[in-house]
Amino acid sequence: GFYALIIYFSVSSDEKYNIAVADEANIFKGKLEGDENITFRFVNNETPQTLKQEVGNGKYDGYTIIPSDTKILAQANIDVVTKKSVGLMSRGKIEDKLNTALEQQRLLEFNISKSQLDSAKKEGNIQFSTIEGKSDSGAQAGISYAVGYISGFLIYIVLFIYGAMVMRGVMEEKVSRIAEVIISSVKRFQL
Repeated sequence: GFYALIIYFSVSSDEKYNIAVADEANIFKGKLEGDENITFRFVNNETPQTLKQEVGNGKYDGYTIIPSDTKILAQANIDVVTKKSVGLMSRGKIEDKLNTALEQQRLLEFNISKSQLDSAKKEGNIQFSTIEGKSDSGAQAGISYAVGYISGFLIYIVLFIYGAMVMRGVMEEKVSRIAEVIISSVKRFQL
């Protein structure tokens, strides 16, 4: 549990990143949505060396250069360069932001608006019921899942305690050597 807690805190740290975006292809058109932890700053006429120096000086935490290539939307090879290694959660957030922006620009190329795509992706209101006509809300499946999970956890705890008891008994025998003394001093039929 302690190690899981350490891993959780190391993965879910709220690191703040200020990333410079040199959008030479102008595919993001100055619009790249960040959040409270990730900020995108669009810079113009910046060379990779200048951006590298600014990241080294601490002006930015990282930078990305979108080359002026007509196939960038199809290939979508984007390099994000940072001063230090990026955590898993922050890495996923940055990837999601860039991929969402790329998806929107691809949709605009096909003359599909975000609202049209959202309406096409809209989920239906699906209801489950049984043959008898009873509504199946999924509570029964949830209860079954919880019972199975708790039962598995109890089996694990019982096996762990049993293993600890056996280990303690073996250690006690190794230290006291009672069985060796009994076997060496008593005949087996008497024992």
